[in-house]
Amino acid sequence: MRKKRIVVCLLLMVVFFSVQWASGQERRRSLSRRRAPSGNYTFSGAGGGFLFFGTSLDLSPINPEVEKMGISPIEENLIGEGGYGFIYFSRYMKLGGMGGGGTVSSSGEVDRVEKGADFSFSFGGPLIEFSTTVARRLEFFVGGAVLFGSVSVSLSREDAPLVWDDVWDYYQTGGTLLPYSTTELTRSYWGPYIYGGTRISILRWFAVGGQVGFVKGFMEDNWEIGELKLNNGPEYKLENLLWQVHFTFGG
Repeated sequence: MRKKRIVVCLLLMVVFFSVQWASGQERRRSLSRRRAPSGNYTFSGAGGGFLFFGTSLDLSPINPEVEKMGISPIEENLIGEGGYGFIYFSRYMKLGGMGGGGTVSSSGEVDRVEKGADFSFSFGGPLIEFSTTVARRLEFFVGGAVLFGSVSVSLSREDAPLVWDDVWDYYQTGGTLLPYSTTELTRSYWGPYIYGGTRISILRWFAVGGQVGFVKGFMEDNWEIGELKLNNGPEYKLENLLWQVHFTFGG
């Protein structure tokens, strides 16, 4: 979770400074644009915004264990959200960063016990992108990113209503195990993400785009609970198509 928060903070900084830089560029170019209204609307300075993404997960190592809990398997199609930003370093090349995350869940009551299982996927990292303008408002691009992130499974169960004194007694004297418990199993990864897409400028400072690409994740050796290594865990395969729809502000 700490890694995810750091990635999100870095991306928000990239987006903020990209938009600030782009707004300054826009003010400096505003006069010439008014004199040449037939020019391109596509961006040439910097931009940033938010995105929605989707992917189909491989939960074959996870769902058999979830079904043994007595609840339905976790849905494999995930939709999440995130953000990104970029700065043009030449007419055709831009550098930046992207990141996001999402969760799919399953829960139910089994013999008066509430049980749940959540699967989360997160990613973030630097990108390089090459683009070309094919019409006044239309841009095609291809790019690549090195992503760092994690997949995690959060398990929970609640056997009875919680009592205030029971919580404190458990930590103060090692009393009865709490009737409510959660466990998060996490595995980190890194890997390349190669993609292509298109962006349409609605206004000089706002564009809508979409892309699709392939991410290959190289997993760390072990699943973890907190900082503890979990032995004999199943292999997890991260080889996914990853699509995005993004909304960009800049100039």
